[in-house]
Amino acid sequence: MRTFQSVPRHMRRRMASYNPNRLPRRLRMAAALENERHLKSGSAPPQHGVGMASRRKRRRPTRLVSTEFARRQARTGRQWLETHVWHAKRFHLHDAWGWRLPLRATDKGLRFVWRSFRSAALIHDASYQAQVEVLARPGRTGADVAHVEALLRRAFTLVQHPAVKGNLASGRALTSGRVTEGLLFAPGTAPFVLLGPVRILWRPADDAEPGRRAWLWCHPSIGTAVAQALTRAGQQALAEAEFSGLAFSARLLADPTVIDLAPDASADNSESLSPNHERTGLLRVYGPRGHAALAQVLRVCEEATSAPAAALWRQLAQLPSVRGLVPPGLVIALGIRDPRLEATASLRQGRRSDPIADSVVSLQNATALQAALSTPSAELARSNLWDEGTRVRLSSGRLPERTVQQMRGGCFGSAVPAGHPDEPSPIPVFLVSRVVGSGSTGSAPCVPGAGTGVADDGWDVIFPWGYARDLLRALVFAGARAIGTLDLESHFFEEGYASFPRDDVDALSFDSFDDFHAEVAHDRYTLRPAAKRPAFANLGLRSQEVVYPRDLAGLLTGQQACLGSEPEDAEGPQAWPFALPVCRMAGDRLGLFLLRSAAERQAVSRAVKRVRSESAMVSNQATRLGTSLAILPGVLQEEVARAVGRPGLHGSPMISCWFTMHSRGSPERGAEILLLPAPLRDALNAMGAVAGAPVERRHLRVAVRLLPAPFADGGNNPDLPCRLPVLGYATTAGYSYSAGRGRGVALVSALAAASAVCLSEQSGAGPLAVDVLLRLPSSQYYHRATLHLDALSAPAPAH
Repeated sequence: MRTFQSVPRHMRRRMASYNPNRLPRRLRMAAALENERHLKSGSAPPQHGVGMASRRKRRRPTRLVSTEFARRQARTGRQWLETHVWHAKRFHLHDAWGWRLPLRATDKGLRFVWRSFRSAALIHDASYQAQVEVLARPGRTGADVAHVEALLRRAFTLVQHPAVKGNLASGRALTSGRVTEGLLFAPGTAPFVLLGPVRILWRPADDAEPGRRAWLWCHPSIGTAVAQALTRAGQQALAEAEFSGLAFSARLLADPTVIDLAPDASADNSESLSPNHERTGLLRVYGPRGHAALAQVLRVCEEATSAPAAALWRQLAQLPSVRGLVPPGLVIALGIRDPRLEATASLRQGRRSDPIADSVVSLQNATALQAALSTPSAELARSNLWDEGTRVRLSSGRLPERTVQQMRGGCFGSAVPAGHPDEPSPIPVFLVSRVVGSGSTGSAPCVPGAGTGVADDGWDVIFPWGYARDLLRALVFAGARAIGTLDLESHFFEEGYASFPRDDVDALSFDSFDDFHAEVAHDRYTLRPAAKRPAFANLGLRSQEVVYPRDLAGLLTGQQACLGSEPEDAEGPQAWPFALPVCRMAGDRLGLFLLRSAAERQAVSRAVKRVRSESAMVSNQATRLGTSLAILPGVLQEEVARAVGRPGLHGSPMISCWFTMHSRGSPERGAEILLLPAPLRDALNAMGAVAGAPVERRHLRVAVRLLPAPFADGGNNPDLPCRLPVLGYATTAGYSYSAGRGRGVALVSALAAASAVCLSEQSGAGPLAVDVLLRLPSSQYYHRATLHLDALSAPAPAH
């Protein structure tokens, strides 16, 4: 046994020194011989005071920030949020999009969070959102701001949908001083190659900067793609003679894949884990009491805030709720004190929030508020937060926690009075109003009016990087509850809002999103005992061909390659139960794209009306139905091309719609949506299988795996098919607390939806609904459900 032992000193049961003179006399000679062997081998002997630092030293905040935390991020390749340490003690974490993000809380479940959205204040750290800076400036003599703005409009036209009326760089967007939202595509590829939804804020015009600058926020999975697309669009616009000599750039601020391995440890900043001084942080406040919590935390410094902005916030802070009073995208630039210097009282000691009473109180103060809102929005958005030097100075010069505690300890009470000699500079922040229906949660809702919208209004707080934990803790002390990404997705699902990239299967980042969920589903599958795992091979999932029923032959012409069969380059049938088959087939080969706007969705109902008017002269019902289904594909393609604004468009248009289960149970992601024809529906109703248990058990034999035993023989009733057409797949599914039953979002072919409406003989003037069957991936039962096609008859909120 070695004198100094083979176990490292910090792992021993009892501590031992590296100094040989500290050993007993009988062991000193052996220790000296070991040192000589170290010298002969070329390694330096252990010196007195040299070795692994003690745990106390290694756990010092500065050492954690400078070495340990940076080493962990570099090892995993995932960047941490500023609030990572706070979330790690209270949340389940997961890796996604180059970040280590909080998933859900460990103390409460999703049902509690769903209730909290209607009665409390919630806070979400969304600093992982990618931030892209767009800059256009005159590079030649004689160029003015008008030429620069024309260049911006031309560049954004190349990456936006041709049917969208508002341009992200229009004159109204450039001068309004508000956050504008929209969808971006690859240059010149709309509506096929979708990048994703973005939110953009333009800096108010300033004489000190001749050009125009903007910040653009998007999902972290598309940050690099958006910056590259805008760069290519700017280069194409600069190639035109009108814009020669101008300059255009788009860059991603603080790429999360680049991790700083050598932070500044001399600043003694124990809270800032990954200094990204050039970008900003983002906190999102939700819930009816979110505004009251935010008004209680923010202490405005009058000397660092413009007079119009201070007057407006003074009016808003007196209201318990601002729902219906503040326009969407309104930006208020404030200068606030460090929240650590204030004593925040908890809202839990106050009254419970009453949305109706709050709205009455708000209406009483509407007159004074409207007077404050009469100020031009551009004046409200002026702030030194746009200056990169100011952001770097504030982020690097943030007061250490030790200094703040010394300031608080030397004052009477728990708050530091204003005018303290050591008080830091005010923190510039942006407050951005978020209103339901304005597209702030991503794409347009799947079903218009599906969500109540009570809990989605709130504020987005934009601040310099380095102050996220301070604001988060202050809001938590004020009564707000922190939520993770899974909590937010559950809220979107309950309220009926679409979320990117979950409900945008035609986006470039949907494949990675589906791969992530497929991996999670596969891991959950392998954790189950082998005897209790679903036998996907015996269930006959994802057959390579779809046999359409005799009476509906040709119903989905052209959709068999898209939704009915496996692609030739599939990874294998073992991967199908965990991944959506449509995402493996969505690409340039099939031209799959979603119909999102109200005009695009109503093109389907217009096509149905045209088909019915053209086939109305046929007297025989069966012949009239066959004629309608025969001419429907051409008419639908013409109407969609007209709505999209691309004449001669060829592709596979899809729509997203809700479905609701009739019986108990929870649907699954990837479930097949099967059309339920009238003869089979009447047969099932005659059997009494309308409610309660699943209506039908799946037969293990693939040839007769749909109908129950009395109807499995086609000779007894030739009108009943042995196979049903596939209308689409469930992209999001689960049990809904608000509906009290299982429901989900289905990706349905526009041609299949129009055909289903024709078969149902519905007028299309009111809510449209079609009876369908759900074929779950891991079950032997079929479930009856209703497919809601309201989006084809009612307009959807704009992006």
